[in-house]
Amino acid sequence: ILSLIDEHEIKASIFSPEHNPMGLYFSNFAQKAVGKPFFGMVQGVERMDKDDINRFIDWSKNRLYLTGGGQGEVMDWNWLFEKFKEQIFTFGINVFVIDAWNKVQMPRGFEGKDGIDRILTKLTAFCQQNNVQVFLVAHPTKMQKNKTTGKYEIPKLYDVSGSSDFSNQAHNGFSIYRNFGNELQEDSTDFYNLKTKYQFQGTIGGACKFKYHVPTARYYHEDCPPYHLDLTKKGEKEAIDYNPNAYIEPSNLNNHRNEEFDFVPSDDCPF
Repeated sequence: ILSLIDEHEIKASIFSPEHNPMGLYFSNFAQKAVGKPFFGMVQGVERMDKDDINRFIDWSKNRLYLTGGGQGEVMDWNWLFEKFKEQIFTFGINVFVIDAWNKVQMPRGFEGKDGIDRILTKLTAFCQQNNVQVFLVAHPTKMQKNKTTGKYEIPKLYDVSGSSDFSNQAHNGFSIYRNFGNELQEDSTDFYNLKTKYQFQGTIGGACKFKYHVPTARYYHEDCPPYHLDLTKKGEKEAIDYNPNAYIEPSNLNNHRNEEFDFVPSDDCPF
């Protein structure tokens, strides 16, 4: 989303209630946009300074919006559609992210598979009528392990709990799969194209393998070494001098025991 914002001058609104508080969530966006750690040095990469933070604030001010509910508000689909419509006309939002499907309550009368299908139909119509994009994150049902490899199978669109319409109604459908490595294979995060409505947009069955870079909190294609690119500066790509095996500086937060809670620390608990 940050890359789309930077490359195509779009505006995005993200609904992700599980990432509260909003300020902490924004620090995560700042780290990815600037390309530096937010809280402290990581693997030899210095944390961002106040100039970096202020530059990110200016860069994101009219591009990146977070959608949240007020105290006592019922965050169901009717509420979310109204919020999105308001943001289209007030801020000119082009892209909406819903993270995740199960974080939005179903309105009364929208029970079972029929209710899910009706909401997905409304989402499709909402995109077409307002000329916007919606990225909908949905989690699969309980994943099954491959008896030969011992790894979880890659989930398909039909594996999303509740309805086959997650596959039938989506114009584009992707699976993001965490591949836990072993002695023969490194960890990776794999991207699979499961459905593409128009041929020019991609190839069904196509896949890309990404590696996660801790200091910048970014994903890089497996054949691409990590580089520094500050989206807020429109600068050139620069190689990052870092040690992937370096010690990660501990947080300077006050990690003292809270005496109000009665618990017995484990043997490896630092406090």
